[in-house]
Amino acid sequence: MSQLSRGIFGAIAVSLTFGAALAAGRDLAEIQNPAGNSQVVNTSEAINRAAKADRADGAVASAVAAFERDPLADVVYGDADVIDAEDRFIAPYPTEEWSLDRLKVVCFLCQPAVFVRRRVLDQFGPFDVKLRHCMDYEYWLRLGMHGLRFVHIPVRMAASRLHPATKTLGSPREVHTEINDMLKEHIGTVPDSWLSNYAYAVLDGRGVARRTSRDYLAHIALLTVGAAFRWNGFPSVTLLRALAWSFLHGSSLVPRRIAFDA
Repeated sequence: MSQLSRGIFGAIAVSLTFGAALAAGRDLAEIQNPAGNSQVVNTSEAINRAAKADRADGAVASAVAAFERDPLADVVYGDADVIDAEDRFIAPYPTEEWSLDRLKVVCFLCQPAVFVRRRVLDQFGPFDVKLRHCMDYEYWLRLGMHGLRFVHIPVRMAASRLHPATKTLGSPREVHTEINDMLKEHIGTVPDSWLSNYAYAVLDGRGVARRTSRDYLAHIALLTVGAAFRWNGFPSVTLLRALAWSFLHGSSLVPRRIAFDA
């Protein structure tokens, strides 16, 4: 953790994306995150490489301004895009307004669009280096469960690069195993959404295409129930009902996996 971006009220904003603080006016070049599970870039590079310094200034300035407006804010996060290896837009990152309960069932903060104050690092340290896939998600949960104040600003601040060579897509089972282990440790249970995510990840890792056929949905149900026994001891009634409903109405529930051009 090195350089810091200081607001006029002494607030210090730190971009966890780069494992360091970012000084205002400093060029935000493309950087591989420490765990290597995706490449993260400042939005400016994805939009216009020639203007990336100015765009980077804007992202940092937006974060610092948010800290200045809200002295109680510990973490500020903005919106982001998901892009491919060629900087082509894939989709908006599914950023949401802050809710700790919601964060337990979906990770809606995009790592490169998150800034924290220096006091947060002083108290909680950096990411957990023992984790290889979900160190950012664990950090948001850890901060949220300690009552820190998160503030969302509706400004597109960054982009996260996703392509088949990243760990997120290249090792889906390992990614979701680590997420579930982390959730079990931190909140004492694994939410149903992450159990079903694990089931899809297992079949994705085997190269099984997602579809709405009964045999595919039956595999998902069995894997989800198995995951419930593994992490929670038994499946909840809510989960069993959801799986039964999915089996009957699966065409509207199978999540689409990102496809890439050959």
